[in-house]
Order: sequence, then C-alpha cells, then structure tokens
Amino acid sequence: LATVTVEGKVEKFAQKTSRRGNDYFVFDISADKDKVHIYGQGKLTTKIKDGDQVRVTGVFRKEKQVGSQKFENEIQIDPKKKSVEVL
Repeated sequence: LATVTVEGKVEKFAQKTSRRGNDYFVFDISADKDKVHIYGQGKLTTKIKDGDQVRVTGVFRKEKQVGSQKFENEIQIDPKKKSVEVL
C-alpha cells in the first residue's frame, strides 16, 4: 500500500452515517481530467466544501472490496491526522 499526496478540486463532498451508525465521509478530487475518490472513517474536522482546492494525503488502493461493493482508485484518509489541507 502506497501513501500518496494529491491536489485538486473537491466534488460531491458528503458526511454520512452508515446503517450501523458509523460516521464516514466521501468526496472526489479532480484535477484536469483525472479524478480520484476519497474515503475516511469518522468526521472530517477540516471544513471543506465542493469547489475548494485541497491537498490530501492517504493510502491509495487500486481496488478494494467491502462486502458486495467494489471500490476502485480510492484514497483512504485518517481524519485524526492532518490529511486534508485547504489551499
């Protein structure tokens, strides 16, 4: 697993709660025509919104299987660390 840092524009930010009651957040980062999905467990303490330019550091996974769902090209970040920086 590789730790990566990417910069881009926030799209589709959402803070959610799973059916089991666990907080998590998701959003996409886009730069030019490239896009990567961001996922983190818990609540994101850094205030971000769609359109913000951010730098994100986390663990990149080409493919991840969770139950019957498959996620591709995803970066998982830890909200307890300074993993999101608004530029």
